[in-house]
Amino acid sequence: MTLKTERKQSPAHNSRFAKAGVSCFYDSVVLNSSFVHLMKFSAKNPRLRKAAKRCSTLNQNRVKRMNTYIIFGVLALIGIFALISWNSKRNSNTHGIVENKTELRNHEILQEKRDLKLIITYDYGEKTEIITEKATAEIIKSTMKSINWNEFHIVQLEDKNADGYKALDVGGSLGDDGLASGLMTDDDHILLVKPLETVDQMTEILLDFLKGEEIWRNKYEYK
Repeated sequence: MTLKTERKQSPAHNSRFAKAGVSCFYDSVVLNSSFVHLMKFSAKNPRLRKAAKRCSTLNQNRVKRMNTYIIFGVLALIGIFALISWNSKRNSNTHGIVENKTELRNHEILQEKRDLKLIITYDYGEKTEIITEKATAEIIKSTMKSINWNEFHIVQLEDKNADGYKALDVGGSLGDDGLASGLMTDDDHILLVKPLETVDQMTEILLDFLKGEEIWRNKYEYK
């Protein structure tokens, strides 16, 4: 008994997966009244060419622009902080200058309210001379320079506005007597702790007392 097999083969339309780089052919085979699909893969085809990377170039340009904006922004912030710091320092200096001027003005007002009598005593207290009823810095300086400090003298500033008697004195001589300073009141007589060596030091003490008693007390120690 012989079996006959009829086989009809007709080519099917080719279907190609080009994008995947693979060629695929479908074949239809008739075997015993049944269709059998055969698939045949060929060698890989080269992939499709891609368009030029224009998006990449655009992105690079955008990144460059963003970096430029960031740099300018950082520089602007640095400039702002520098300007704020400069203004702060300037305001601080201005405030300090104003405070110093105010303090000096207050001292001048206090000095204007104080009437200090300038008196010279010599010959070991035998003679006394009133130089002025209202001493000034110029009068004190000229008086101290005019005295022969090789001989014993006492220069005194008497506070006429004080409650009771109050007078600051400097005196002595550049010889054996030496130089000293003291403050006399109705109840006490205190002396400068640090010894004096020059006429300029005595002059400075008188000028500081003229500026204000508080200035004088903060600068010198008397006991």
